[in-house]
Amino acid sequence: MTSYSEKPENIDDEYAYAHDDKNVEAQDAVFGAVEEGGPDYRAVTWLGASVLMMKSEMGIGILSIPQAFGTLGLIPGVIVLLVISAITTWSSYVVGVFKLKHPEAYGFADTAAIIFGPIGQEIASVAFCLLWIFVAASGLLGVSIGLNAISHHGTCTAVFVAVSAIIGFLVSSVRTLSKMSWLAWVGMISIVAAGK
Repeated sequence: MTSYSEKPENIDDEYAYAHDDKNVEAQDAVFGAVEEGGPDYRAVTWLGASVLMMKSEMGIGILSIPQAFGTLGLIPGVIVLLVISAITTWSSYVVGVFKLKHPEAYGFADTAAIIFGPIGQEIASVAFCLLWIFVAASGLLGVSIGLNAISHHGTCTAVFVAVSAIIGFLVSSVRTLSKMSWLAWVGMISIVAAGK
């Protein structure tokens, strides 16, 4: 089996190798050999991945565009939207080129290790953990505020935070996104329905 140290230089050859029926065991630079019976972390279908991306993008940014345009005005709002779109497109391109050159890099810490060495890797690891702690806290707070609003403050906010944390723990314990992509459909439909 070809490892990443012996991988084909041509992207078309790499695609042909990856889709060759003789190569039943998949090799991944990050996860190693993907064996039958073990978790396949790359099992999200293209449709599931698309819905996950659309749901997260809509939930994060698109719902705030009307308020941003109301504050900035139409012409400045369009200019800012186009500038942010260009920055995002360029960033995606740079990340893609970096990933093609360094297939062993999986996350921020791996990337920092390649660029800044072991100290950079440790700093990026701590920063990434802090980021996700605050993201989780924001999600718990948002869900507890929503539950408070729905129940007309039926109980203490701390109870709703605990309920949110338990639900979050149970949902985040699933090891692959392929088993969770149905949740993106629910979120996507909810966001579209709320916008009408």
